[in-house]
Amino acid sequence: MNKLLIFAVWLLSLGAAIQWGNGWWIFGAVLAGFLCLILWRRKKNTPVVIDRSRKVSDELFSVPPLTAAGPFLTAAGWEERLRKEEVTARRQRRRESWLSLLLLPGISVMLTLSWVKPAIWGLVLAAAGAGFGLAAAAGIAVRRKRKKRLEQWNSCLAEARDAWLAVHPRPAQEWSAGANADYFCRHYSSSIEAEAACILVELAGIGFVVYPQDSLRLAAGNRYAQLMDDLDSIGVVDVPAEFGGAVQVLVRRLHCCFPKIPEGLSPESKEEPPPLSAPLERVREEMRKNHWDVLDEDLFREEIRRRPEMSERLFCSYWPSAEEADIALRIRRLAIAHMERDVTMMCYPNDPMPLLLYVVDDSMDSVEFLLAVEQEFLISIPDAEAEKIFSMSFAEMVDFIRKKWREPVEKGK
Repeated sequence: MNKLLIFAVWLLSLGAAIQWGNGWWIFGAVLAGFLCLILWRRKKNTPVVIDRSRKVSDELFSVPPLTAAGPFLTAAGWEERLRKEEVTARRQRRRESWLSLLLLPGISVMLTLSWVKPAIWGLVLAAAGAGFGLAAAAGIAVRRKRKKRLEQWNSCLAEARDAWLAVHPRPAQEWSAGANADYFCRHYSSSIEAEAACILVELAGIGFVVYPQDSLRLAAGNRYAQLMDDLDSIGVVDVPAEFGGAVQVLVRRLHCCFPKIPEGLSPESKEEPPPLSAPLERVREEMRKNHWDVLDEDLFREEIRRRPEMSERLFCSYWPSAEEADIALRIRRLAIAHMERDVTMMCYPNDPMPLLLYVVDDSMDSVEFLLAVEQEFLISIPDAEAEKIFSMSFAEMVDFIRKKWREPVEKGK
């Protein structure tokens, strides 16, 4: 909505400059529009970063999981109302997206009117800007009303949680990577579930021991609204009422594999990738020196054409572990989706990344690809590190993502 409002103000200013101003006014309005467009395209919306640095020992799960005796945090009578609020909020966000799409027919109408009556071109732009401005203002008002309602829910949930804890106190729990949370983790059947549970309590800002049967929304208290936004941003939309159910949903999101790794893949089945051709070896060496002029799309297409067609089993056999093969497959999928590579493309760990991507330095394609990588793997890539990715090999890119998963996340970022 804020972007639509900025566009409306610019359109109104441009129309006024054309209708009543001089050439300098028009030049200033056009220049301001270009500057806004450049800033908008360069801006990166960093997704929520999931801290995967905590590792739970498998030894904890050699015995059956603990079963909590209760009593449990429950939000009886509130869960249904909260779920309806969340559905309403998602619908309103979708309506805002559809409202932004009205720009396309609106611009077509403006161009048609200006062609029919060139004398009123400025008036048409100004009127369109006013119309878009009113629509954006209405959207901002709805968003503020929704935010105020969610803040009221935050307050109600926090008061109810604190009142419940005053009657049924729970031991405090530190959730940092070095803290001992063995008792909490023992309530889950595997290390994967326990790690997801630790991630969820950190996102929710819960400072006490929470059990799988507890109400997630009530346990989150005044962090409820932010938690729902964070989960929505990583693709967790329909959040169950109980904490344990939400953990299961988060596990499926964090450990989704696309495509699936072929069964039977093991480090023992690893094959050595074929050596790079002389032209590709030169590309890899020159890209490490940041020499972008060495990129040649015809060379890359010819290299891919000479290779065997993509086979998941053959592809995965070049990687030393199933985890690395999974990451590589997902990077390849993003390259096909965002960089228009052929679905039959076969690539090896020692390939230079430009073979998969082939982008011009600082192009919008590269920005969109990096945003997709951040969203897919739930990591954050600073600009300084993003510049180095296109000079990496495929294996170095996979290792880069694995390290990002394991490094601690600084609080407050």
